[in-house]
Amino acid sequence: MHRASKQTRETADGPLDRRGAPSAAVQSQDARTRRRRPSPSGDVHAPQQKWQEDPTQHRAHLAAISRWLYNQLGYFPEILTAVQRIIELVKTRIPNRFGLDSVRDIQVLCPMNRGGVGARSLNIELQATLNPAGDRKVERFGWTFAPGDKVMQIENDYDKEVYNGDIGYIDDVDPDDGELNATFDGRIITYGFGELDTLVPAYAATIHKSQGSEYPAVVIPIMTQHYTMLQRNLLYTGVTRGKKLVVLVGQKKAVAIAVRNVSGRSRWSKLNEWLASVKLSTPVR
Repeated sequence: MHRASKQTRETADGPLDRRGAPSAAVQSQDARTRRRRPSPSGDVHAPQQKWQEDPTQHRAHLAAISRWLYNQLGYFPEILTAVQRIIELVKTRIPNRFGLDSVRDIQVLCPMNRGGVGARSLNIELQATLNPAGDRKVERFGWTFAPGDKVMQIENDYDKEVYNGDIGYIDDVDPDDGELNATFDGRIITYGFGELDTLVPAYAATIHKSQGSEYPAVVIPIMTQHYTMLQRNLLYTGVTRGKKLVVLVGQKKAVAIAVRNVSGRSRWSKLNEWLASVKLSTPVR
């Protein structure tokens, strides 16, 4: 019997070792190919910054992912379903049922900024749905601002007397003067376009930013992708922001995780000792 003199054999797909498995060179090439596999949008190196800043590209990106996952898996992922449900609640279901205004009365509160159901992504979707920008708009610092938008101040500005977490509504955008007018608590505040890094759309905000505020209706997405932030005190804070209505959208498992997670940070203080000393030193009457 003729014995092969080489340790490897050639095939149409490349060399095989003597056990019949692909050689190390072929495995390395396959790994490089897998790493460069195109994304659902068709671009291997699709930059995220563009679709994060452009609502149209953002929606197209989500649609491409949705179609690709549906073709591959046969169902739409829960995240995209949650986004669609949140938009439906804010735009039609809650206003029709309770007579509330979609922009001024309903606030979406998220555990996190990041992710498909984070505050940033939902702001892009809700802004495009509730107040699509017309010709009179300005694009600065990754956001689009147009008349009618709900915005939030994210830094204290003592000169303008608007503070971190304050919510206002854009009245006008003047491209000629490079200025934007917004109303906060009945006061008109003027921003130069270069100052718009202190404003963000506020259709959705983080629960952390909402502390100390109340809204007629609150919609809270709660998903397992928010795992690091799923804590009982955070969920309690979000739920207690709603004065008339609170709607949770997401997964029962995520709610259960948040309710069970009571591992808050230990607070080390001398409060007990101080109270004890005050009690002992206070004379009895």
